[in-house]
Amino acid sequence: MSEVRVKLGDVYVALGHHEQAARNFEQALAISRERGDPAHEADALSSLGDVLLRRGELDQAYAHYFTALQLASEIGSLRRQTRAQAGLARTHQADAGSVQTQYPRQEALTRDPGIGTPEATDE
Repeated sequence: MSEVRVKLGDVYVALGHHEQAARNFEQALAISRERGDPAHEADALSSLGDVLLRRGELDQAYAHYFTALQLASEIGSLRRQTRAQAGLARTHQADAGSVQTQYPRQEALTRDPGIGTPEATDE
C-alpha cells in the first residue's frame, strides 16, 4: 500500500501539486513504518525530501534524505542509497552555507551512473 501512495505522490509532483504529493508521501511513510518496511520507508523519505527541497525547506529535506540513506545502507539497497545521496547533494547545492553534507553528487553518480533514469534498478 505504501508503494501505491508513493506512486500517487509522484503523479501529483508531475502535475505540480506538491501539497497533495507531500500528503501521499507522508501516508506512505506512516504505512511503511507501521509495517516495518525499511525499503519503502526509505523511498517515502526520499520522495518527501524532494518535495521539501522544492519548497525550500532545506533542513527538513536534508533530515529526510539522511534518514533514507541510513535505512538504505542498513538494508544494502544501492539504488536507494544513491537516490538519497543525490538528494543530499541537491540540498547542499541549494544552500551550501546552511547544510553540510559529506555525500557529494559525484559520489552518487559514481555509485550508480543511471540514477534518475527509468532503467535504474535495484540489486
